[in-house]
Amino acid sequence: MLTRTQLFPRIFAENRLAAVKYRRMAGTTSPDAFPHRPVTPEKDFSMQRALIVAKLSRYEFERRRYPDLTVDQLEEKIRGRGTDYDSLIRFNEMHTHFRKDVVQAFKDYGVEVRVVDRHSITKESINWADMIVPVGGDGTFLMAASRADSINALSSTGRKVPVVGFNSEPESSEGRLMLPKCYSSDIRGAIERIMRRNFTWMHRSRIRITHLASNGNMPEAIDLHEHKGNNMEHLSLEPELLDPTEQELYDAKVKRTLPYLALNEVFIGETLSARVSHLQLRVNGSVTNTKCSGLCVSTGTGSTSWHTR
Repeated sequence: MLTRTQLFPRIFAENRLAAVKYRRMAGTTSPDAFPHRPVTPEKDFSMQRALIVAKLSRYEFERRRYPDLTVDQLEEKIRGRGTDYDSLIRFNEMHTHFRKDVVQAFKDYGVEVRVVDRHSITKESINWADMIVPVGGDGTFLMAASRADSINALSSTGRKVPVVGFNSEPESSEGRLMLPKCYSSDIRGAIERIMRRNFTWMHRSRIRITHLASNGNMPEAIDLHEHKGNNMEHLSLEPELLDPTEQELYDAKVKRTLPYLALNEVFIGETLSARVSHLQLRVNGSVTNTKCSGLCVSTGTGSTSWHTR
């Protein structure tokens, strides 16, 4: 249990999803690369509908940010602040072309395809899909994985939706969570293995976050992307009253479980990085008070951005 003293709200972080089958990774094992690890076909998996989660390029972000500007006006504004406009266009065209190749490859195998991005992905689209396919880099994968099988996204049958990603920029992006870079130039080869069920399961745990409060005045959680706040989907996620045992254990009365699950880590700290965080940590009954820059609660997947950026 992780709580914040003096500042509101307190946070309860759980990592109890180690057994959740949320991701199926195609192409991570092959007879050639690992002769001692045979690839067993996944007989229970049927691929008919693919949800492509597209990377939101910087140029597309600028278009959404200034919807009233014409193309020429937007170019003038971007160049006027010293940004390399030609580079933005080049990378946008590269990602767009790659995404279209992925979409066409799935269609050629008879798979029905829908394309969404971080702003248009919904519970309905997740439940519709047999597989979620982020196309971009690790950031796109993390965003898609946080929505997959989230608390609100389970279908009525409890079906888990796997996530398999393509790295659209293998030359400059590591893409550790995506398929191996070789499949960026062999999209059809990866999809053929998926359609033939020639892949193995990969299981990764995620973290569920619950806000605790001593009253009902709990702030709304927002989804921050590119300095723009969007309310999280709170359908059926109104604050819940804790039972007496939980109230005594957590010294709180109500809770709200956030609808998204963290694949790499949860960072707990101040919104202003210059401020010091005062935290009270309770782990297995042991309580510790600490003052620090913040706290990372990590899964086995973790994150490289803390030490590579």
